[in-house]
Amino acid sequence: DAAVAFVKDLSVLGQVDVAAAYISSTLDQVTVEDARLDFQRDVWDRLHAILGDAPALSGMPVKIHVRGAQGHPAHELLLLAKEQRNGLIVIGTHRRSAWRQMLKASFPNTIAVHAETNVLCVPGTFHAPTAQVPAIHRALVATDFSDCGNDAIRHAYSLVGPGGEVRLLHVCFSPSPGFDMAIASEAFLDHTVAMAQSLKDADARLTALIPRVLATTGVTTTAEILPHHDIAAGICEAADRFGADVICMGTTGHSRARIALLGSTVQAVLAHSHRPVFVVTLPQA
Repeated sequence: DAAVAFVKDLSVLGQVDVAAAYISSTLDQVTVEDARLDFQRDVWDRLHAILGDAPALSGMPVKIHVRGAQGHPAHELLLLAKEQRNGLIVIGTHRRSAWRQMLKASFPNTIAVHAETNVLCVPGTFHAPTAQVPAIHRALVATDFSDCGNDAIRHAYSLVGPGGEVRLLHVCFSPSPGFDMAIASEAFLDHTVAMAQSLKDADARLTALIPRVLATTGVTTTAEILPHHDIAAGICEAADRFGADVICMGTTGHSRARIALLGSTVQAVLAHSHRPVFVVTLPQA
């Protein structure tokens, strides 16, 4: 954010051709290609929140590059800068101590040492984010068709205002591929038929859950059925594709002991999602 804010100040000096890069070592190229537009949308939303309508940038759209990295993300960024022939790389830095940098080379240090162009490191303290109340435009509701899961739907509508969107999601468990198709062809065929029927039934049930009465005027409702071998991972991936501002889920846990012993999908999503998670518990009788 500090790097982006500095680019906005830099644009005051004159016309600036800006490109933004989102690179992650947790993404492979297949994942990137399948969800490129979703990642670009998220990057643009973050840029626009900081850049706003900078005068010198208007009329020149910011180019957004999304890439996965097999190795260190810094090397992928350096390769991208070389390909694009950028005259300046602007990156943020936490100003780590020399001792910590000796233990593990920092991202800015790797860029500064190996870059073939100019590098500008902006300390994180340069940008002080404004204390704005976040607006929720897109809410993803994950349900397993249980009472607590379905109860989260009505709470999602309380979070999204007019012009927003609520997406209902049900993840059908589908074993990950890995068996020999030649040996297990019959079992695979049975599984395929059963999964197709399961998806069809889930789609009908999910569509029936769309609350016609609760739906706020101006709020769009969509539904998605997703087969996945990891329920929690499927929810997180669906939230990323949807660009959800919040994930809504229901749970029966009330006491700390019950939640700790739950070992549920909710706990897994809380542990791995980088988006806010709104957990709804059923009211006690």
